[in-house]
Amino acid sequence: MRRCRFVASASLVAAISALGLSLFYGGRPLHPLVPQDLRDAPRSDDRLGRASRALEGAALELGGDFAPAQAPEVGASAQVAAGARSAGRADLSREFPDRPNRNQSDIGSCHDFATVALLEAAIFRKTGSHERLSEADIFLTRTLASEDAYKSFIQRGETSLREGNFLSTDLSYALRRGIATSLDYSEFYRLYDEFRDAETPELKRLNSRLQRFLPYHRNDPGFAEAKREFYADDLADTSLRPKVVDKVHALWPGLEGEREATAKLLSGVVQEQYPAGGPPDWRQADASACAEKAKRLEGILRGYLDAGIPMGIDADIGGMDSWKNADSGIAAHGFLFVGYEASSDGTVLFKTRNSWAGLNPDFKASDLCRVRSLHWVLTPAEQASRR
Repeated sequence: MRRCRFVASASLVAAISALGLSLFYGGRPLHPLVPQDLRDAPRSDDRLGRASRALEGAALELGGDFAPAQAPEVGASAQVAAGARSAGRADLSREFPDRPNRNQSDIGSCHDFATVALLEAAIFRKTGSHERLSEADIFLTRTLASEDAYKSFIQRGETSLREGNFLSTDLSYALRRGIATSLDYSEFYRLYDEFRDAETPELKRLNSRLQRFLPYHRNDPGFAEAKREFYADDLADTSLRPKVVDKVHALWPGLEGEREATAKLLSGVVQEQYPAGGPPDWRQADASACAEKAKRLEGILRGYLDAGIPMGIDADIGGMDSWKNADSGIAAHGFLFVGYEASSDGTVLFKTRNSWAGLNPDFKASDLCRVRSLHWVLTPAEQASRR
């Protein structure tokens, strides 16, 4: 069973949905493909403040106003847009260095694969060359080497590693520091899988010892912070994590130089995001609300894809028939839309770039109510084209 614990809380989703489409970022209006009546709706500083507070906990960022009908005029992206688009279809597969058959295995790292795919495509649009980036490097440094993998243990005493993360924060992290190129995911997986198997019983042992101690101190002043420090201190003393991180850097000694090189390649590239809004839970939404949301997102997605911009997708895929390996318990999954086909009967299928060893199911436009947010990156030329 493949997992991707890419989770947003119900309260966050509800907060975003309640704010609807009147959100805007950095003083710029929402995406130009949003219907005019919604773009003209009153916006107030108070609503923006509420938006910022609602999004703060998940480090989500709102999207900008790139005009996708205007394909970039310079660099590789103009050629991509011109060659990828025809009546009723778009195909951006040329932007990627390989076929969509990469495999996250049973690690909750779909957000890393989606991040890498978006940035590989951006490098191609910016430079005209393909660069293979390492998903394992983001997972190693963003999740494993930091405290993120242990948040559930430190905060709640859970004895499994926390692997999921947010696509928006992964993108921000990768753009800021670059991504290595030589750290092979399958080789890293073997190291990580051994570490994970060994670390889980260690976390159980730590938690058992701490639970014997903590009940006697629940009424102490500052108990919550003391408990967190207690977990963190014991974890720092006993965790196998530093050994794994050190071993990776010993086996792949040039990682830091590779990160610096890709950071230069990505210089000037910016990330943007669009909260999908609409019903907070598609399972409980009425058909008309879901249809409205799906139609709105379809227009935005097709606009960007027509301009040669792949789209990162955060969606609930649990129980979808076309995603045959999908576990109905998956909270959300991160992947890309890299094209679409519109048939004469009005059916629209979005083409995906997924991280399940070649399983890239089409995504029906009618299922877009499941989408939580859209993510994309723009090259300097693409940013200039919208001004």
